[in-house]
Amino acid sequence: MIAPGDSFTVRLTPDRAGTFIYHTHADEAEQLASGLYGPLVVLEPGERWVAEHDRIFLMGWGGPGSAAPPFMNGSADPPPVRLHVGERYRLRFINITPSNNQRIRLLADSTTTTTWRVFAKDGAQVTPAQAVEIGADLGLGAGETYDFTFERAQPAQYTLEVSTAIRGRRPILMRVPVIVE
Repeated sequence: MIAPGDSFTVRLTPDRAGTFIYHTHADEAEQLASGLYGPLVVLEPGERWVAEHDRIFLMGWGGPGSAAPPFMNGSADPPPVRLHVGERYRLRFINITPSNNQRIRLLADSTTTTTWRVFAKDGAQVTPAQAVEIGADLGLGAGETYDFTFERAQPAQYTLEVSTAIRGRRPILMRVPVIVE
């Protein structure tokens, strides 16, 4: 245990680059739902982090208890995502909810998904045969990560729709505008 106000240092050498998660392993229902987690992005040697083109979408909860809302990047109402025409983005989706499944879709209109290219799954880059353009409709279980690349040649507006399945409740829908300018 780490005492309140105290800290400790962890040093590790991951065996590969990728999208990972750190999180609590004590009283998960309380601590995990209260935000004791985060993304852990490991880069290839010599690779540089460019926040403008490497976007993280971290799904969690806004506190303990059954009435807590689902959060994305620490908010129940995240701001629009702004992207630029002709630029390639890496979209890193992480589900660190204690036990909830997410359905994530990138919609071109109210029902039609656009596409993205699979890049990695659970911290491992996919094979070239798997790195294909697919419909932007993702089922993401608790503890899973998926990375996609996304690039558009024309301005467009999309909706990132996240549906959180909650046992005993209706799914909760979050919609975030994605604007390609």
